[in-house]
Amino acid sequence: MTHTGTVQANGTWQVTYSSGEVGVLADGTNYTVSANVTDIEGNAASANRNVTVDTSAPGIPSTPDLALASDSGTFNDDNLTNVTTPTFTGTADAGTTVTIYSDGVAVGSGVATGGNYSIAVSTLSAGTHSITAKATDTAGNISNASSTLSVTIDTSADEGTAATLTVGDALVSNAEKTAVTYTVTSLDADATAIVTVTDGVHSAQHTFSADGSFAFNLTGFNDGTVSSSMTITDIAGNSTLVTGQNTTLDTVAAASISIDAITADNVVNASEASGTVAVTGAVGGDVADSDTITLTVNGNDYTGTSSGGSFSINVAGSDLAADSNVHASVTAHDAAANSATANDDQSYTVDTTADAGAGLSVSVSDHLINNSEKGAVAY
Repeated sequence: MTHTGTVQANGTWQVTYSSGEVGVLADGTNYTVSANVTDIEGNAASANRNVTVDTSAPGIPSTPDLALASDSGTFNDDNLTNVTTPTFTGTADAGTTVTIYSDGVAVGSGVATGGNYSIAVSTLSAGTHSITAKATDTAGNISNASSTLSVTIDTSADEGTAATLTVGDALVSNAEKTAVTYTVTSLDADATAIVTVTDGVHSAQHTFSADGSFAFNLTGFNDGTVSSSMTITDIAGNSTLVTGQNTTLDTVAAASISIDAITADNVVNASEASGTVAVTGAVGGDVADSDTITLTVNGNDYTGTSSGGSFSINVAGSDLAADSNVHASVTAHDAAANSATANDDQSYTVDTTADAGAGLSVSVSDHLINNSEKGAVAY
């Protein structure tokens, strides 16, 4: 098949063969292409080049495989990773250029050296992708696509609804401290959560593999704020820290009570013994105005309440005269329902007789007083 053309002023030339002419050439056969030129003076020159006809597509590459180093997380063969620019490996005809496609879009290419390729691709978005490969030979023939590899890019340990950590009681008493319930919700299906509760000195942990509740024993923890948090890790290797709710541990209530002097001089006299005596005192700690104060004297109980930290309870003087000690008791409850009891005793003296000794007598030193002695008469 011969074609002629004209050499251009810049020295170049071109002739075109139709696809029908080229189509009759045998695939895989070497042909010699000869060019002959003659100038206007009749001078001639020629050149030859060997050309191989190659219209066959290269072999289909193997299904791409996510490289072990790119398959992050718990398993390195599950095609679930948090690496957004992963590397894919496989085999193809030696020397061909392999192109990796994600969902039909080319994302990277490389040469199959010795029949093997390893190609790092551009950034893949979070989600599931269909990965295929095609090979292109030096003649520009392109193979069919390989089988598909499904790869999931997971860059968050807490996708969708945010996971939460809550505590069932905002104020924990001494009776409740052995079973304080914490609850995890909205944990991803492929994630686990390590929940930590701490008072800043002591701590406890529990691992959740799904939504649920667990009762922590806070025995030994210091009273005050107990904070909580959870570290969520998924099988793709993502990790995130979530702050949980705080609670207050209150295991001890406080109470105090004191009794004033029973009377002004702490002595019960005859007049007081025949009437009623207001016994006073003070309370403190968690004692509330509604808490009952009990005074016990001569085996009898007298009750009342405080006001602003003070109390005044009327006691029969006859009971005071029959005893020498008043016992006071009060039980307080704090906001966490812990209780505390305080006690106090006040001793006193009873004196109801004007002449309590051997008898009084009055004598005068002079039974006959004259005018000069009257200024100083001794009794």
